[in-house]
Amino acid sequence: MRQLVLGSGIRNDSLLLDLNGVSTLDSCINLLKDHAYSNVIVVSQKYHLYRALYVCNSVGIDSIGVFTDSGSELPETILRRYLREIGATVLDNIEILAKKLWGSI
Repeated sequence: MRQLVLGSGIRNDSLLLDLNGVSTLDSCINLLKDHAYSNVIVVSQKYHLYRALYVCNSVGIDSIGVFTDSGSELPETILRRYLREIGATVLDNIEILAKKLWGSI
């Protein structure tokens, strides 16, 4: 994703890569707490972008998204990724609710 953004003319110093985020939710919380970002552009694959934007907005970060797809993946792989996102969305909703109830976000 970094290479895609740099190839489109965005400067390297405009990017923040979260190397400590082990999940989409962790990365969004890190953006908010460690860097005080309230507006971001999320670059990801299309199948993941919907959840990434949802998670950002759920923790208080206004976000828009840009996606890229190589177009060379087999339909079975694409279906498996979308199905994974459904499960991950359910888990993210539970974790977001729990963190809000406990005051973590």
